[in-house]
Amino acid sequence: MPEKNLVAKPGTWSRALHDQWVCFALSEMESWLWSTELNTLDEALPAEQRVPAIVEQNSRLFRRSAKALDMALAETSFLVEDRFTVTDIIVGYTLVFGQEQKLLDGFAHILAYLDRLFEREHCTMPRY
Repeated sequence: MPEKNLVAKPGTWSRALHDQWVCFALSEMESWLWSTELNTLDEALPAEQRVPAIVEQNSRLFRRSAKALDMALAETSFLVEDRFTVTDIIVGYTLVFGQEQKLLDGFAHILAYLDRLFEREHCTMPRY
């Protein structure tokens, strides 16, 4: 639905910011969360294949990335053009995943950002 204007136009600075934040969320945040899930859930791997010691490292690496995002969110309400876009949906879901693992304590700007996303009409992200 192009009329909703939820993704910046290709070739623009705003589209570069979209690409940056989506790649950042998926590679620098979500990857650590999935690794923790794989190494803690019975449904993911059998106990003998899990590496429980990695959970602390994953948490530390996620929080390092969350710190960078928190600093960026101190300057803006949303990640692209200071308005709600699909970027916020993707990053928001990653942050909810981090919140589920109790990794967002101390990140006031991220928590305020999530509150803005939760307040949006038709928000389907779960609260933890």
